[in-house]
Parts: sequence; structure tokens; C-alpha cells
Amino acid sequence: MALAFIGHGCERRDITLTADQLIARGQQFNAEGKVDKAVESYRKAILLRPDSSALHFEFGVLLYAEYLKSYDKAQMKLLADVIRRPNKDFSKNDISKREGLLVRYGYRKEYYISAKEEFSETLKYNPSHWEARYYIAADLFKKQKYEQAIVEFNELNQLKPDYANNFTFLGEAYLNTGKYQLAINTLEKASDMNPSAQHYYVLGLAYRKTGNWKKVYEMVGKLKEMNSDFHNDLFN
Repeated sequence: MALAFIGHGCERRDITLTADQLIARGQQFNAEGKVDKAVESYRKAILLRPDSSALHFEFGVLLYAEYLKSYDKAQMKLLADVIRRPNKDFSKNDISKREGLLVRYGYRKEYYISAKEEFSETLKYNPSHWEARYYIAADLFKKQKYEQAIVEFNELNQLKPDYANNFTFLGEAYLNTGKYQLAINTLEKASDMNPSAQHYYVLGLAYRKTGNWKKVYEMVGKLKEMNSDFHNDLFN
């Protein structure tokens, strides 16, 4: 009876915590690696402050980071198992079946789904929150959903026109969908904003697609000046 009362008391104390206290607890749990407890604290905080775009975004970032960690760890465990048991068939051509396999190795797909929901909630309460849109757009790009990514990055560039990475992703998305001139225009803007080896390399790929070898050689020269090995890849 006493134990039941103690447990009930703990629950009561948890209920009386403010949103800020729950967020602080969530941050502490996350720092300690107690991710499930952190997630629980954030969910309770959101119940108290459902229209906070900042809270939805912070929670989304936590979830997305943990999704990436779990995915990488699952991949490593799967690879180790493949090496350890070479005669077992681990091949999964169907994406959903492969995801199911990775879940068995610790991939937390529910974190990925929840992270996307939190970024969407962020934009629901603050449509001008460019960082949330960046996560959504970059994720679409990574999933090779280039047409959808193009829409999001164009929206994003209206919100944050001075962020070169937006134009880099957009240019690569145009490149991957065969829109070569749009890719060149966008990547030229990115390289003007941030002269980097990555920008010159992708821009060189776009020039190569259009047969503009003069510009390809120009990009090779820039890459050589930066001592980047990318210049060899433009000819491979």
C-alpha cells in the first residue's frame, strides 16, 4: 500500500511540473543518454505548450539526431553480422523489408516519423521558421525525392536567401532531375556566396552535362588551386 502511495506521489509531482521544468528535464535526460525519458518529458511539455514552434523544433532536432544515431548503429551491427555469418542471406531489395531488418538491429524508425511531425508542427505555428523547413527539405533530398525537395528549397530560399547550403542542395536536385541550366544558375549563386570545393565540383558536373568543357576546365583549375582531389573526379 505504501509503495502504491509513493508511486502515486511521484506521478503527482510529475504532473505539477511546468513546461520549462519538463523541457529542462528532457534536456538533462538527453545529455545523460536516457533518450526515451527525454522524449517522454518533451511530449509532456508539448501538452502544456502545444503552440510553441520553438519547443516543437527543439524536440524535432532531438528526435532526428537520435534517428540518425540509431540508423548508423543498426547499419554497423548488420554489417558486423554479415561478416560474422557470410552464409546467411541478408539481402533485402525491398526498402520496407530492409527497414524491418534494420529495426531488428536497433533502428528507431519511430523517432524519424516523430521528428518529421515535429518539424511540420513547427511550421504550422511559425511558417517562417526556416530551420524547420531546411530539415524537411534536406531529408527529402537525402531520400532522393528530388522533385519534392525542389519545392521545399525554393520556399526555403524565400525565407533564408543568404544561406548557401540551400542553393547547393537545390542545384544538386535540379542536376539529378535533368534540369541542367537551372542547376548551373543555382550552383553559380551558391559558389558566389561560398566559394568551396564542393560547390565548384558539383557546378563542374552540371557544366559537363551541358557539354560546356571550357567551364569544366575552369572548375578543374579552381579545384586544383584549392588542392582538392575533386578535380580528378570531374573526368571519371
